[in-house]
Amino acid sequence: MAIGLGKLFGFDFEENFNYPYISKSITEFWRRWHISLGHWFRDYVYIPLGGSRCGTFRTILNLFAVWLLTGLWHGAALNFIFWGLLYFVLLCIEKFIVKPQKRPKIFKFLWAVLSLFCINFLWVIFNAHSLRSGISYCLGMCGFYKTSWAIDPNLIYFVREYGIFLAFGIVFSTPIAKLCAQKTGERISENVRAVILPLGYCFIFLWAVSFVLVGAHNPFIYFNF
Repeated sequence: MAIGLGKLFGFDFEENFNYPYISKSITEFWRRWHISLGHWFRDYVYIPLGGSRCGTFRTILNLFAVWLLTGLWHGAALNFIFWGLLYFVLLCIEKFIVKPQKRPKIFKFLWAVLSLFCINFLWVIFNAHSLRSGISYCLGMCGFYKTSWAIDPNLIYFVREYGIFLAFGIVFSTPIAKLCAQKTGERISENVRAVILPLGYCFIFLWAVSFVLVGAHNPFIYFNF
């Protein structure tokens, strides 16, 4: 969105997200997610503190400083601090214990799956109103509600109502759609593309606006920070 809006005013911005959900590790995820923020903390905090060139203990301290500040950058609340420190723990485990880049393919695959689960559960902590509600929500995602394990009866309803959007989200979080568009574009003439693309964009825009009109008021996410 920022890149598109920038182009409207004549500015060219670099890509800030590079298909992060196809990452094979936590480290790779943060090289693909919010690239500008990661580069800023790397260049102005991690490297000036010594980076990973000062021994294991100092490297761990440097990572701790970076992820504590990353959490605080989003807000001075327990859930943001907890979110940042959990990433610090996961990255230390990955960097010093697991070392997935040196493991067999099956282990790399399992670690990629585990990383994706951890990332998505941590987004729940990040987005929660408080640390306690975030942890409760994570337990609910695993099937634990208040005092017992159960299957939420609303699960089938939500899958039926929003399953198509989940499917679209999965597809468009990977390069599959982009590659298909490139292959299709090579086979379609320039004149046809000049007609189809604007119509397609208009349809998607109007579809998105319809959801805004019928949905509840939802302020811009960074107004919360």
